[in-house]
This record gives sequence, structure tokens and C-alpha cells, in this order.
Amino acid sequence: MIKLLGIELKKFLRLKTLIVILLFFILCGKLVYNAYCHIQVAVKNSNGSASDIVIKSRENLNKNFLEDLERYKKNGDIAGIQRTEERITNNNEALDLLYAKRTSAKDKLSRMDYSIKELELQLKNKALDTVNYRNIQEMEKQLEIYKAYKASGIIPDDDRFTALRYIREFPTNMCILYMAIFILLLVGDAVSSEHSSGTLRVYLSQPVKRGRVLLAKYLAAIIVSIVLFLFIELFYFVILGLLYGWGPLNAPMELGASYIKNSSSLVYIKGTQYFVPGYIFMIYSLLLQCLYIAAVASLGFLISVIFKKPAVSLSFNVCLLLMIYTIIYNIKAFKAVHSFLFSSYGDITGLLTGNLRPDMRNNALTIPTAIITMGVTCVVCYLLSHFIFKKQQIY
Repeated sequence: MIKLLGIELKKFLRLKTLIVILLFFILCGKLVYNAYCHIQVAVKNSNGSASDIVIKSRENLNKNFLEDLERYKKNGDIAGIQRTEERITNNNEALDLLYAKRTSAKDKLSRMDYSIKELELQLKNKALDTVNYRNIQEMEKQLEIYKAYKASGIIPDDDRFTALRYIREFPTNMCILYMAIFILLLVGDAVSSEHSSGTLRVYLSQPVKRGRVLLAKYLAAIIVSIVLFLFIELFYFVILGLLYGWGPLNAPMELGASYIKNSSSLVYIKGTQYFVPGYIFMIYSLLLQCLYIAAVASLGFLISVIFKKPAVSLSFNVCLLLMIYTIIYNIKAFKAVHSFLFSSYGDITGLLTGNLRPDMRNNALTIPTAIITMGVTCVVCYLLSHFIFKKQQIY
């Protein structure tokens, strides 16, 4: 079996593999560069013009409140006076924090303390920060994260695109979709290409069982996919670590946030997320990515067994994946089956933190469900491939 596996691994040493890997390498580089630019813009805004705009807006709001207060006093509206005075007090507290935060912009520790106070004040007044958060519960979730950093004595590295931040932000839906397409292009003709060229018939004329041949091809496809694509991810991880720092590898990373359904949305249950060191989070992320890559490669392998022409199997693979992402996830009637599709768990970071559930409005998208779904996908795809391959006429 080891000898067969070695033979099948060598078959991936071809020009097409090099082209696929090179294209994915370039794409990842572009995504890394875009993320870096996005962070630089965000840092510039938080330290400069954006904070000034927020302060100016608050100051104008105070002027409006004072005008309202004068009008209520003239009309003798006691309720209006009390309500407006409370608003002025709350707004002044927010302004004081903004002034202090702007003054200490370069001091990361002070900035984090002011961010905590700002969120606590907003939650106290039930004032939703619509720029950064979708609901009050998201603000509570972020407050827990800031407090976890403070408790661990670590300052968030928000102004640098560190290696750890890259590992956290790399496996998003967009990048995983691209990865899935490249995996399908890599393994989508693993069997069909040998059908078409006739080498499979010569191969099977030797004293070797079909099942062992297929298993060797399947394992080779899984191994090559995982090794090559994780190698590229870890390559950029090392480069960013050397250039911009590794980030605090023991920084607290949130896991397992729970949600409850509230009308048409999912609401975070306060205090349900817990925290692990950054290096543990990175290990979890890489392991789940391995499982996701294996599920994608298994689907591509199955299609390559069904169709005997490589062009057809490759085209069908890519079209099937695009159909899932563009049609299945945009039709409400299919929402019930989302948790049974491995493609639902492509956002590994969202899966780990729990953010995937509110993003897709599906409370069933949990880590255990993801592991079971992707594992079952691998097993089912291989068993179907085995059954079809054993019944096929090889000529």
C-alpha cells in the first residue's frame, strides 16, 4: 500500500499542480496585501480624522441639546427638561472619554482602558455604536474581549498586521472559496485523466486490486491538498512574523460564543464565550482547515471517478461549488440543509469564535456539527467513489 501511495503522490508532480499552486500563492499574497492596507487605513482613521469627526458630531449634538433645553424651559416642559439634561450629561461623559482617548492615542494601554470605559458607558446608556456593531450584544461581546486582554496583561495589536492576526483572518469565506476552487482544480481529474489517457487500464492489468488503487489515489489527493495549501498559508505566516512580528502568541482568543434566536436574528448570550491562548487558537484553526480541505478534495475526487473525461470532471466540480455558494445560500428554502453542507463551515475563524452563526443566521453551525459534517462528507465521498469505481468498465 505504501508503494502504491508513493506512486500516486508522484503523479501530482506535474505542470498543472505547479500552475494551481502558483496562482493560489499569488492570490494569497494579494489578499494579505489588501488586509494590510485595510489595517493601515483603520489605524489612520482611529488616530486622526475619524475620531475628530466623531468628537465634532458629539459637540454639535450638545449644541442641539442646549437649544432643546432652552425651548423646554420657556414652555415649562418638566419632562422634556429632565430628559434633555440626562442626554447632555451622557453626551458630556462620552465627549470626555473621546477627548482622553484622542490625547492618549499613542499609548496602547490607555487607549484600551478608554475603549473599555467607552463601551461600558454606551451599554449603560443603551447607545448602540452603529458604526462598529450590529447590536448591543455585539458590544457586550467586544467588552468581554477587551477585559480578557486586560486581565491577561496583554495589549491588543490592532495597529499591526502580525502573523497571529493573519492566521486569525486568513480563513474567511472569500479566501476559503478560492482555496476550494483551486483544490478542485488540483484533484478534480485525479482519476478521470487516467481514464481518458488509457493509463488506468494498463495500471489495473497488473496484479493489484481496484480498491487498493483507488484508496491510494484518494489518500494521495488528500495529502497533496492539505500539505500544499497549508504550506502556502504557513509560508505567509512566517514571512509576516519576520517582517511585522508574530504578535503575542499567548493573547486571549475568544471561542464558542452561544446565541439564542430572537425574532429573525440571533442574539449573543452574555458570558458564554471563553478564551484560549493565541497559539492554541492557531492549532484549532489549522486542524479544522485540514478537515475542510479534505472534505473539498473528497468531493473533487468523487466527481473525477464519476466522469471519465478530465475537462468534464473539472468543469462540473467548479460549477457545483459555485452553484452551492451562489444559489443554495441565497434561497431560504435551502436554509434547513446548510448545517449538513461542508461548505457552510469554510469561515473557520467565524466557526471557532461563534460569529459564523449570526452571520449566516443559523444557530446549528457549531464546532461539533462542523467536525461531524466534514468528516461524514469525506467518508461518504470515498465510499461512493469506491462503489462506482468497482462497478465501472475500464477501457
